[in-house]
Amino acid sequence: MGELAGERCDICGGVLAAQVTDFEFKRDDQRIVVEGVTADVCPQCGEKYISAATMRQIEQLIERTTAAPARYINVPVYELA
Repeated sequence: MGELAGERCDICGGVLAAQVTDFEFKRDDQRIVVEGVTADVCPQCGEKYISAATMRQIEQLIERTTAAPARYINVPVYELA
């Protein structure tokens, strides 16, 4: 778990720690949340580092046409004009 644990964050220099977290991204104008993702996370700024293998797992999960989301959530959206 955590290939980069103990390394420094590229953003703020904090020390990365392995943890299980949520990973969010936007795809085709849709916000997607994947729970239970192993990542190295900076405790100072919250930057998340995910291994290539984990990202492949996420992509495969999303690409499977038979995979249904565990649930849907409503998310408020604001625009900063």
